Amino acid sequence: MVKLIIGLTGVIGAGKTVVSDYLVKNYSFKTISSGDLVRAECKTHGLIANRENAQALAKTMVEQNGNDYWTKQIIDKIQKSNYDFIIFDGIRYSIDFDLTKKTFKSKFILIQIDTKEQLRFERMKLRNRTGDPKTISEFEKQEQNELKLFDLNYLFEKKDFVVYNNEDIDALHKQIDSVVKMML
Repeated sequence: MVKLIIGLTGVIGAGKTVVSDYLVKNYSFKTISSGDLVRAECKTHGLIANRENAQALAKTMVEQNGNDYWTKQIIDKIQKSNYDFIIFDGIRYSIDFDLTKKTFKSKFILIQIDTKEQLRFERMKLRNRTGDPKTISEFEKQEQNELKLFDLNYLFEKKDFVVYNNEDIDALHKQIDSVVKMML
């Protein structure tokens, strides 16, 4: 039975995956990522799993199946799992928060990862993930698209905690440790 679900939200390149990886490695969390589900769905449709295709396919699936389609996929995976501690990585829409909170109540905590824009762009260039921007103008365009597409401001209002990822990895880890101690 699930004891705690941490939802991670933030703009592109904020460090959601870095936080998720740390929780998995140091606190035995298991990750369920909406992005991973969408990228897998891209592959089943014969699409390259880049940001543009993923956003288009995610939108199509929602239009065909309802606004709660991806959230229900995540919740179903959580309910079928045998994990005590789960990370819902990539909460983007109000329905992600609302339906997960309604389903799991106080077992669900939302953490916003916040990072300065220039630092996010520099880190994204270094990680070199498919679909990541190569120029600052590409980065700004992607960010504007995501702000239009997703309900991030709503989620930022609903967050339980903010983790700032503007320093080195040790500083980030200390913040995560502090938040985890408050939750467990």
